[in-house]
Amino acid sequence: YRMSNTLVISDSIKVSYNDTDDIMLWSGNNHIIGKKVFSLLDIVENNAEFCKTEYISLISQLGDAVVNHKKVIDHLKIEKDFSFWWTTLIVEKSNYSKSTEINNAIKIIAFKNWFKNKNYSKIIIYSNDLKLVKAMSIFCNDINLKLDVKKKTKVNYKILTDKKLYKYFPKIFQSLVWLLWEIISIWPLKGIGVKKWNSSKSKITFLSSMINLDKSSIQKGEFKSNYWPILPDLLKDNNLNSNWLHMYDNTNDLPNANKARDLINKFNNSKNGIETHATIYSFVSFFVVCRVILNLFRLFFIKFKIQRIVSLKSGMIWPFIDSDFDESLTGINATRNLFYMFLFKKALANLTNQEKGFYLQENQGWEYTFIHSWKKSEHKSSLFAIPHTPIKFWDLKGISDKKIYSQASKLLLPLPDYIGVNSDISKNMHLKNGVPPERLVSTEALRYLHLNHSSNCTLKNLKISKYKVLLLGDIIKTNTLEQMKILKQSLKYISKPIQYILKPHPATPITAKDCPDIDLMITDKSINEIIDCCHLAYATSTTSASFDAYYFGAKVVTIINHQGLNASPLRGFSDAVFVSTPIELANILNNINKIKKEPKTRENILYIDVDIPRWKKIFGIN
Repeated sequence: YRMSNTLVISDSIKVSYNDTDDIMLWSGNNHIIGKKVFSLLDIVENNAEFCKTEYISLISQLGDAVVNHKKVIDHLKIEKDFSFWWTTLIVEKSNYSKSTEINNAIKIIAFKNWFKNKNYSKIIIYSNDLKLVKAMSIFCNDINLKLDVKKKTKVNYKILTDKKLYKYFPKIFQSLVWLLWEIISIWPLKGIGVKKWNSSKSKITFLSSMINLDKSSIQKGEFKSNYWPILPDLLKDNNLNSNWLHMYDNTNDLPNANKARDLINKFNNSKNGIETHATIYSFVSFFVVCRVILNLFRLFFIKFKIQRIVSLKSGMIWPFIDSDFDESLTGINATRNLFYMFLFKKALANLTNQEKGFYLQENQGWEYTFIHSWKKSEHKSSLFAIPHTPIKFWDLKGISDKKIYSQASKLLLPLPDYIGVNSDISKNMHLKNGVPPERLVSTEALRYLHLNHSSNCTLKNLKISKYKVLLLGDIIKTNTLEQMKILKQSLKYISKPIQYILKPHPATPITAKDCPDIDLMITDKSINEIIDCCHLAYATSTTSASFDAYYFGAKVVTIINHQGLNASPLRGFSDAVFVSTPIELANILNNINKIKKEPKTRENILYIDVDIPRWKKIFGIN
């Protein structure tokens, strides 16, 4: 095979090619037979460690970029020893939800690495994605290469009015409107629980969320959270008082602040009297709002000062992060983070000195404002960051540049004193990412204690003559629909009689209408009640439910999203199966009769001892 001198890049699979051209698929893995076709997703996966490290160090360099003899980190210093840089979406790197363009930035890093020893004289790109085209032209400019851009097809541009009108106003204006609306909607929480909070004698504080409360907790008014199951009871049984500071977001169960206010009052009045509850919005005041607005305008001016250097330093990834840059310094994201920071400061300053603090670690930017406020209030150096799910390889939120632990104070970065690890795997990943071993503390994965109880199949009306496949839905509806589409396309190749059982994500309902032509039964039972009914589980690559199914010993097949990276918590497990096309899926389902159900011992992948000895050790309970 002789390399062509033209490379065609396509971010869709349907493009006409010259027989002589080499083809790079930007998305998807459909190998076109008889052609020289490269799949960029394969290239990323084969160089995963390199791409990940490269992206993380690039982001780290942006903070170190110098503007007028001062680093970007120092320009964004908004309080003594704290830089607002650490709250930005750029540093947060939330590549599954808030900043999905990061996956394209990682692809272009992989592409650049792959390209460096090739000798093409021209690139043709078929794409309607403006960001991708911009990034490619920066890349080609840098190496003096000809780039030819072709639109894939005519695009029907929808008339602008179908977008939210406010999106066309300047960011700072959107932010102020959002702040006003936020204050009006959370105002009923002002002052709720504050009196009890300020006089609390407790020495242990938790920052938690009102999103994942147990249903019975809301009805009875006794605090139970699915993030911390059995922990509040453990503290109660050992007469350990605790303070609970809640983040509030409206959900189906708590649709507005009035409902949240009533619930917090119930928690505080419940008979145990050993817990103190408040929300961060309990501490809202006119003074807090003024400080938010003042600092927002400060950031607005700093943004103009540093933007040019940051964009130059970012190079070809700038088109993928420029909107995050904007949003993080003058948008709603900046405003929310400032608001949280001043609320945390007020809440924590009024507490007596705390001996231990715990917060749910999702590595969101605002968490650094909490750590900063904790340290400023001079509470003991025992702040624990507790992740509630296993770490995933491609979840970039949890990963920082290795140097930050040795240089945190110079970088104006507050860090938790300890990070909870809930498995050997998580522990090793953290050590590999440069977290010092003395900062790691083992904790049981509270949210997964239910995995100790598997039961026999509780589903009724199953078709005895058919094999059963469990479909695990995703929190992002489009991912589930894509999963169903591939299943539907595979049906014509499947010869085995199969009944499909769909368990949608609790936050994202799916109906049979969404999945026409599939022999489907929908259930909301928990995985431990249905996994025993099935021969195999089929999951999207972003759902954590695949982990539960795997833990119970099921064979799990994961479909890799044709746009994204392999975000599965099972990536790297030797007995997990990954597919990317309908035919690959059909091949596995046609061999469903050969799959042996074997109970596996999974202790090494998650600490879930029901007696929670590791937690007891933290609290000094025997």
